[in-house]
Amino acid sequence: MGFRAQMPQPPTAYPDRWRNVLFDHTLDLAGGQEWHSPAVYLYQGPQYELSRVGTVKSYARVVSEAEYASLRPPSGPFPFVFGSDRFSNNYPFTVNIPGSFRVVLRVGVFNPPGRIRIALTRI
Repeated sequence: MGFRAQMPQPPTAYPDRWRNVLFDHTLDLAGGQEWHSPAVYLYQGPQYELSRVGTVKSYARVVSEAEYASLRPPSGPFPFVFGSDRFSNNYPFTVNIPGSFRVVLRVGVFNPPGRIRIALTRI
């Protein structure tokens, strides 16, 4: 009849893993630069994990849409706890109230430019 392409199959060890990645980005950021994710809807119940690894220390935070609007200053950096920057981190969390959330990532001010991979996954 005709040629029918086969769809690639996910690995058998993790058959649903590919469906659980909400986003996975590699970013090149300068010292003091921030990245704000688009809003993503998270459900109550499953556990999520925010993971990051980079060549420079960075801050990362998951915030609800309401908290994001109240914390985001009109000018200046997004607030983070001083000293909480890391080269890599896996942060598992659950959602108490379902809704839209954002991830904010910032490279420390005194760091050189670097590359950071950040992912949000349902686990």
